[in-house]
Amino acid sequence: MKKSFVSMLTAVSAVLVAVSGQAQAQTSAPSKMYAEFGYAALRLKATDSTDSIKASPSVLTGVFGYQFIPNLAVEGLVGLGAGNSSLKVNGVASGVNIKVSNAFGVFIRPSVSVADSVDLFARAGWLRTTLKVSDGVDSESDSDSSFAYGFGANFNLSKTSYIQANWMNYYKNDGLKVNGLAVAYGMRF
Repeated sequence: MKKSFVSMLTAVSAVLVAVSGQAQAQTSAPSKMYAEFGYAALRLKATDSTDSIKASPSVLTGVFGYQFIPNLAVEGLVGLGAGNSSLKVNGVASGVNIKVSNAFGVFIRPSVSVADSVDLFARAGWLRTTLKVSDGVDSESDSDSSFAYGFGANFNLSKTSYIQANWMNYYKNDGLKVNGLAVAYGMRF
């Protein structure tokens, strides 16, 4: 009986050592999937030969990514309007408000680690944005797509979380530009 008890302890110890080694190997492997949740303050500007239109709407963003090889990921972006802005024509309030209703995009994201806690990245892809314009009585929405790009930095809080600052050009077409600064919280899993 004493011999079988010792054999059982030896077997259990061997299993625990093997399981703990496997768990440690799994926790040290780099995470390939990540999600970011952020807030972007946008600057909308349109110009033609006589007029200049400006507004500053905001958007909440969600980015979901997968790093399929080291230093290169593919991302999906979803944006929802967080606030509207008064549309100014030639610097004068027009009584018209503009809001980003939604945005959907797909991006390629190369990145490089420049320190243990800092990663730099660029983002390039395609984004479809819907803007809503209203004057208090009527409203109208319009959607369009454009090449979009940006760059930023992740400041790692731990192996699984980070704070991010970025700048993006969301839309540029026919004299209309939409770009902005954003902050985000990211998680790797």
